Amino acid sequence: MIMDVSPFHILAQGRFVIPTNLPDPEGDHPIQYKRVRWFYLKSISTGYSKRSCTFGNSGDVDGCGWLISGVDRYKWTLYSGKTPTKFTGPDRDHTTASEHGYYMYTKSLSESKYNDESNLHSGLIVPSLNQCLTFWYHMYGRDINTLKVFQNSSGHNKELWSKTGNQGNKWHVHSLPLINIGPYRINFKAIRGNGDRSNIAVDDIFIKNTVCNVNKVSRLDCNFEDDSCEWKSEPKAAYNWTIFSGKTPTSYSGPDVDHTSGTILPNTYAYQLTIVQKWRCSTVK
Repeated sequence: MIMDVSPFHILAQGRFVIPTNLPDPEGDHPIQYKRVRWFYLKSISTGYSKRSCTFGNSGDVDGCGWLISGVDRYKWTLYSGKTPTKFTGPDRDHTTASEHGYYMYTKSLSESKYNDESNLHSGLIVPSLNQCLTFWYHMYGRDINTLKVFQNSSGHNKELWSKTGNQGNKWHVHSLPLINIGPYRINFKAIRGNGDRSNIAVDDIFIKNTVCNVNKVSRLDCNFEDDSCEWKSEPKAAYNWTIFSGKTPTSYSGPDVDHTSGTILPNTYAYQLTIVQKWRCSTVK
């Protein structure tokens, strides 16, 4: 019996079928195949596994098709708000930059040990000519060990990236070009440090059919961390865009933190002032 779980077909015998000329699930480009290809796999998830995940609610791990493996005493856990252990882990998620948003972090029980490992891996992903993995990670704490990213298929286990040590109390972004090794999974491997202050977190994982650009996708992209890039506000306007950091001066209005790193200082963002006088740094030079 064949179950139609578009865009894939899963057969009872365990064969994996990709029809020709599939529309790309992310809406970017069609996936072109000259003919139907058959892949024999040891184990696959039924249905389509989303390439991207923001962990936006309490059910997003399973909903995005991401799975957790490893020891129970140290494992990836869906969480919102500040992690329980002081001086480690994020205060908020990256997606919403609030205590209500969700992210994945490595929860350590009292019996957890140095070098314990936990894996967060995706469902099966269809390769494309050009694919880019972008993700946000948080590695804060004096006992932080290592986060690694792998691209796995039936015949390959490629380590794409590794980061070790305390990276500060902020979210960082990284992009990785993916290799065409056939249908594959992405695996985030966290390795516990020698102490309780070793929480590692990830959020906003995206896989897109595009060439990977680790800097800017276009000249108009700007996170306002260093300057206003090529963006300008109208001069001598009474209601003006201004680069700012931290909480805006007006009570009950504006953000408390910037979205890029989820921190108060020194990271900056742009917001609108209702008076002519500029606060701190103006976008008009």
